[in-house]
Amino acid sequence: MTELERVKQEIKMLQSKLSFLEEQEKEPDMMLMRQGKVDIVDYDKKTYYRIEYTDSFSGSYVWFVRRRGEESIRQVRDVNVYGVLEDYYQKQVVKQKEEYPYKKQTPEEVVEGLRNAMAQAKKEGVFDEPKNTELPTLYEIIADWWDEIFLNNNPSGQNIESLIDTIEKWLPNEFLSYGEYSEGWNNCIENLKFRLK
Repeated sequence: MTELERVKQEIKMLQSKLSFLEEQEKEPDMMLMRQGKVDIVDYDKKTYYRIEYTDSFSGSYVWFVRRRGEESIRQVRDVNVYGVLEDYYQKQVVKQKEEYPYKKQTPEEVVEGLRNAMAQAKKEGVFDEPKNTELPTLYEIIADWWDEIFLNNNPSGQNIESLIDTIEKWLPNEFLSYGEYSEGWNNCIENLKFRLK
């Protein structure tokens, strides 16, 4: 490699580093140095954060956006998006807070409220008291199968396929919601069922 080629390569590297630093300077990292109230709004497959300052800049607010799959957030600079978000915020979040005002409860009040709701539901016959909520263990399922086949000498009893079906029914259900946690859970359950067969 000649001296000229080495210098050209260094210039190319410095130019890419410069463009990266300029891009970072355009969108600085957010540092919360002031106190404020944060509301979260999901809109158009993005999560928006509305920060309303409660310190000396009281009454002012700023919108930030985080796209799905990204970890960083950026300030919303488009005036049209600001208007749409503020309209959505007023119609949905503020209206919901007015209709269902949040009253902070102590843990004792929560427990008491749940007890009263359960007692009322039982009284109205909404549900019957469950008789046995304890599920059998995997060991108990296999032991019952073993006893039926070998100890009771019942060759026409359960075969291995029926044991596998019983174990599949015993496994927990998959989550219907979406997200990283539920996807991982569902993959685990599917993998367990696949490996049973």
